[in-house]
Amino acid sequence: MSVESQFQIRNNALEASSALGDLEQWAKSTERRTRQGGPGAKTKKRKEKTAATPGVRGRAAVRPAAAPADPAAAGLDPRLRGGAASTSAPAKPPPPEGQEGRQRHAAGHTYDYFRDKWDKFDVDKALAEADADGPPPAAAPAPPEPTPTPAPRGDPSPAGGVRPAARGKTAAQLKDEGNQLFKRGKHAEAIEQYTASLEIEPTHLAFANRAMARLKLGSFAEAEADCTAALALEPEYVKAYSRRGTARRQQGRPLPAALDFEAALRLEPTSKALRDERLTCLALVQTQEKLLPLSARHVIPVEEDGPEPPGAEAPAPKAAPAKGSPPPPKEKGSPPPKKGEASPPKMKKASSPKVKVPVVQQALVAPRTGTDFELAWKGCKGDAARRAELVALVDAAAVPTIFKSSLTAPLLLDVLHVVLERLVGTAARGELGLDLLRGFARVPRFDMTVMCFPAKSKPALRAAWDGARERLAGDAAAQAALDGLRGAYRLK
Repeated sequence: MSVESQFQIRNNALEASSALGDLEQWAKSTERRTRQGGPGAKTKKRKEKTAATPGVRGRAAVRPAAAPADPAAAGLDPRLRGGAASTSAPAKPPPPEGQEGRQRHAAGHTYDYFRDKWDKFDVDKALAEADADGPPPAAAPAPPEPTPTPAPRGDPSPAGGVRPAARGKTAAQLKDEGNQLFKRGKHAEAIEQYTASLEIEPTHLAFANRAMARLKLGSFAEAEADCTAALALEPEYVKAYSRRGTARRQQGRPLPAALDFEAALRLEPTSKALRDERLTCLALVQTQEKLLPLSARHVIPVEEDGPEPPGAEAPAPKAAPAKGSPPPPKEKGSPPPKKGEASPPKMKKASSPKVKVPVVQQALVAPRTGTDFELAWKGCKGDAARRAELVALVDAAAVPTIFKSSLTAPLLLDVLHVVLERLVGTAARGELGLDLLRGFARVPRFDMTVMCFPAKSKPALRAAWDGARERLAGDAAAQAALDGLRGAYRLK
């Protein structure tokens, strides 16, 4: 049973109980008046008052319905009648004047409250308000919504603005959420998070991670574009080279893929996986171009046949054994001499000198990264002049970018010796040497690198610095610039 039904039943019961109480009071008051003034007293006056009850604010008059002789005829519950239905009591008229407001039952105050509310209710005002409201006006037709421009394939970013899921989050948080989704195999959702992170702040890590997710979904062209964008932000990121090589190989372009794996190998020379990928791409190139497979490398020693070089001593002939001495030991593998024949003398084969093939040095190129510089620097080991040429190829303005993550204390120490001894103070490269010293002083974490110089290496570095200053004796401005840089390298 619903709450509304229970509430209605309770109200009906209260009204019935109130009506029974009024009838009881009316009966008592009628009996009392009959005893005082005889039957029929004040009956005419009451009939005139109750003949017609005026309507509520302009409505038609309502005549009260005659009370039933038996409350059971009105359909009242016997439990609410308090046993009145079981007796044949006469019908009770309405209570006399002045007795209407006297409620002696428990819920009498509730009846009085709602009766007063109804008397104060203004029907005309409520009808006027209802007429003034009227039906709601017809809504104007909405303009047609513009057709959204479809996003490019693999990029689920919205047409404009920040994604709803990205509001209140940083680029790093969105990237980490993309990493978690990628680990659970939800690559499409991971791409959405990486894209939202890139909309806030483009980073090489987010580009490379989105490229990996796109490789998993087979979007190789989009993955290649993401790797290229990552390398534009960080040229030494190995994973970007590796993933771009994979994307290019899957697109049927093994030669550019092999170049990418080659670049990655220069950054990580010990990676076996990168080496195998590079060999796989080279094999695909040979198959596409119908080339012969590469043969295995064999080291062939080069020897020269000819006479003995001058000054070489000929082997001395063996002396004949003295009479009575034991015979010399037999050579292993030689036939035994016949009886009565002397053993043949042993001949020593003349050794041929080996000819050394000169190694052709490759031309030096300007290094683009710190790794390229370090590889070329190690290739010039022991050749100070060649190392000076390599240092001269470095753009002084780009030194902080080239060596931002690959400058070590031993490498900087060797480069400083070459710059101070081979460049500073020379007519052709003196200004370049000073610019390089200024450029290395702007490399990130330069102070920490200089602090790592061994104490025993500083006297030699000070001597090289003093020698460069002496060569600048005729240029006071250059000497002042060199003295100003000395404090940055902690050589005072």
